[in-house]
Amino acid sequence: MKKLVVIGCLLSLFLPFAHHHAHAQAEPLSDSLFLKVTIVENGVEYQWEYSNPDEYEYEHGNKIVKGDQGRRLVSKMFTYLNISPGAEVKDMVAKLKKDGHEQIDCLDVRWINSEEKLYTWAWKAKNEK
Repeated sequence: MKKLVVIGCLLSLFLPFAHHHAHAQAEPLSDSLFLKVTIVENGVEYQWEYSNPDEYEYEHGNKIVKGDQGRRLVSKMFTYLNISPGAEVKDMVAKLKKDGHEQIDCLDVRWINSEEKLYTWAWKAKNEK
């Protein structure tokens, strides 16, 4: 029995690191308090926004999507960018450029997790004036 307890304790020490390296998100979006992702590409602004408990909104130019479709789009972006305390803006930008946003001018991500901690990631293309 002691052996199982020791093994369990050792595993619990290493599991957080394995979890982080697996790039799994730290918590579901619904546990977060706030999320706002803004991408500007070729002068067009895209925005995904969430406010706890159930306000989801996606904006693209003059188009605004709310409700269930808004929830799906915002949740998908949260998962896609792998937003978590250890996330890196360079990884987010690389992923976006690889998957159809080659002309991205800037990225701004603001996230408040369930512990009320604010995380921000900001990036601008170097060729901007």
